[in-house]
Amino acid sequence: MKIYDVLRVMVLLLLWVGTAGAARPFSTAAAEAGIVVDSLADEMVDDGNCTLREALQAANTNAPVDGCRRGSPNVQDRITFRGDGTIFLTDALAITEGVQIQGNGQEATILDGHGAALDTALLHSSFTSHLPDVALTELTVQHAKKVAGGSGGAVFSGTDVV
Repeated sequence: MKIYDVLRVMVLLLLWVGTAGAARPFSTAAAEAGIVVDSLADEMVDDGNCTLREALQAANTNAPVDGCRRGSPNVQDRITFRGDGTIFLTDALAITEGVQIQGNGQEATILDGHGAALDTALLHSSFTSHLPDVALTELTVQHAKKVAGGSGGAVFSGTDVV
């Protein structure tokens, strides 16, 4: 991913956050298809809770994962957070289906790469046959960096369209 693409993503995210009081372009069905994250852990463990990683897996597969309700096919799933805090990510989060990840505020919901050098970005979307909508709102993505030759950093889109 070129620096220009990273800057485009960041500008779009800032514009999106700046319109927090305006009507959002998501269908009512998307709002009803909510998956609620109730843990700050970064895990895929069958322990009855719903982590962000598990919520994304549920949205990607349209199947329940651990304590997360299933995503909905043909609808942009909405992932929200029950509480505030920082999620220290241990690896990239894969996004393969349309999803809106809505935090509780820039200082309340933080996705932190804790400075780890990654081969790929913290939020990694690579779409081959379709181009679903992905939106990040009211959250902060920080402390991500890439290794030489990798596509690491905060956000990566596998398409030319941001």
